[in-house]
Amino acid sequence: MMRFKFIFSNQSYATLILVLYLILSFQFYLVERNIKVIISFSLVLISFFSAFYTLLKYKLSVQNKNKALLIIFFYLIIITIGYFNKTISIDSIYILAAPAFAFFVAKNEFNIKALYIVLIFIYVYLFKYVLSTGGGEEINDVFKMASRNVFSVIAITSTVLVYLISIKQNKIIYVWPALITFLISVLSVGRSGIITSLFLLLSLIYIYINNSGLKSRVSLFLFFLIPGLFFVIFNFNQIVLFLNTLEQLEHLVKDGFESAERSIVVYSYLNNLDYLTVFTGLNYADIFIFQHLEMNPHNSYISLHHYVGFVSIIIFIYILKSLYRYLRSTMIVFCIFLTLLVRAWSDTIFFFSFYDFFFYLLIFQSNIFIKHNVKIHI
Repeated sequence: MMRFKFIFSNQSYATLILVLYLILSFQFYLVERNIKVIISFSLVLISFFSAFYTLLKYKLSVQNKNKALLIIFFYLIIITIGYFNKTISIDSIYILAAPAFAFFVAKNEFNIKALYIVLIFIYVYLFKYVLSTGGGEEINDVFKMASRNVFSVIAITSTVLVYLISIKQNKIIYVWPALITFLISVLSVGRSGIITSLFLLLSLIYIYINNSGLKSRVSLFLFFLIPGLFFVIFNFNQIVLFLNTLEQLEHLVKDGFESAERSIVVYSYLNNLDYLTVFTGLNYADIFIFQHLEMNPHNSYISLHHYVGFVSIIIFIYILKSLYRYLRSTMIVFCIFLTLLVRAWSDTIFFFSFYDFFFYLLIFQSNIFIKHNVKIHI
């Protein structure tokens, strides 16, 4: 009797784990609170399992041991601060889970084509929800316990992850995912999402033009700029009418990058700091604006200082050092990292959440992204 063996490569296993993580993090925003807890717990388990899976394949070096000990040391400090300041949160487990998943992403090879298929699936899903609501304030009703800003968060983080893995594996970076991410951000009427996704898109286009020969520049001009120009000319009146009534443009012109509520949050947090809380972090449970926003500061950096106090300063130093290193070596990774940092200003998407692995990946695993010749195609 013949036996058939299905060969499942290490790359396939790693890709499956990553895809599962992506899909669960996306579904997190679509479900009720009790299901969110289950998904969050599942993501933590996947993070630790993925690190264990990776350790079975690679020996843990002395350098990685030191990094692990440093992370555990910070975790103990943060737990201690949270205990005395009454800001301890179950989400602090991501301090350990996030570097575990970052280690997995850094050390494994992934099927890029499969990741692009999943990325397209996410784009289609997001477009479906955006178009089904008709845009505007109605989009806020799509996600459970989350606003329309989540659309751009999901699109940006999913796109950035595929970009980073492509860079790590010396694969081509494509501009079209950044373009789709920008369109999703525009349709979902999120100001910070529009600005950061536009920055990412323009950064890719600039680097592509700067590194391309005359033929590639002419191709970009012919296939993107000229059709766009004809579209504007033949639809000028409709475009003017659309812009005059466009809600997101009105928001950007009147309120700028962030809403009045978010500005009040930042002012209230800073205004309530004293010598002790600068060191320990501020417990904002008794501040009205935070109560009004259901304890969501809508700012990842406020959330970070709230939980870890002075440790946030150390984290910022690591972030600035990494940014400077990327600026001197790999401009595309610098732009990607800056996109995440700016997006974090107007929503609590990091510190602490299942997206925190991006920071560990870009800070502690930076060597895998230091590349001087990243290929970008349209």
